[in-house]
Amino acid sequence: MRRNHFLALTILFLILVNPAAAIVSIPSAFTPGNIVLSVRHNSTPDQLVEVTRTGSLVQAIDIPNPIGFSYYTTYHADLVVRDGKAYLMELSTDGPDSLVIYDSRNSSWTRITDVLDGGLNVNRPLVLEGNTAYTARTKFDLTAGTSSLFDVNTSANQSFRDMCLGQDGLLYGVREDARAYVVDPNTTEHVRDILLEGGENSVRSITVDDNLDLFVADFNGKITRYNAAGELLDLFNFGNLCDLVDIDLYEDGTIVVGSRDDDYFVTDRSLDSVQSLVCPTGGTGINVAFVTVPEPSSGALLLASFLAGLLVFMLHQRGR
Repeated sequence: MRRNHFLALTILFLILVNPAAAIVSIPSAFTPGNIVLSVRHNSTPDQLVEVTRTGSLVQAIDIPNPIGFSYYTTYHADLVVRDGKAYLMELSTDGPDSLVIYDSRNSSWTRITDVLDGGLNVNRPLVLEGNTAYTARTKFDLTAGTSSLFDVNTSANQSFRDMCLGQDGLLYGVREDARAYVVDPNTTEHVRDILLEGGENSVRSITVDDNLDLFVADFNGKITRYNAAGELLDLFNFGNLCDLVDIDLYEDGTIVVGSRDDDYFVTDRSLDSVQSLVCPTGGTGINVAFVTVPEPSSGALLLASFLAGLLVFMLHQRGR
């Protein structure tokens, strides 16, 4: 009897600690903690490439072009991965720009047409918050499948090279100067500028950690860490031979950085050492994103609570 009670209590503990995992494994072709790269090929389809942190190939997925779109005039400007889905900004001179969504759980593709068709000459960084995807000029309603203008009240918004969402709920954007621009996504108000100490006019990408420290990658081969006031904390310099174009941060402090060529780099918050890796499928213009751990849905939490209560009731009945 004691053994049965111990087993039941163990199951109950697992349900309460991680309800989604206790109910059923979340189906996802992408493995949490791995890295997804979006890679450009000029004469063949661009690809999503999933790799481990040590660079081993997990899978490569061709990104289908719309009918009539050329590989030469279509490319993917940014990448976000969340809850088993990859989100990409697709730019082309052959037709309207789109937000492209790949669901790795069922291998399906969805496109939402961008209301602002900027073509290849407009920077289109991508940020997700809830059911909304933001670029520097537009936002996408992921539930309705529509897009609308997102006019940030700063002259910098038209040339943001990259954006990210901070733990404070604000958007952090960078362009090719020595500043970070902070914007409220709810009001589109320009909150403040952060002058980056020792920064150059080559900043290409930004990510922000839980302490609101800024990690910036630039086109002169530097990864730099700043505090929230813009004071320089750490620096890793590859030199001018390395053009860095994208950066992402995982919850355990691991950082991945993409380059304009076929290589990418893995480091951590300290920036003490950097591992250099090459995309196993070749290509150029590598955008990077970590596969995050899916959040359990409200339905899963409700079902977990019901199962936990049922288990307690069964134990009580058995002990009578």
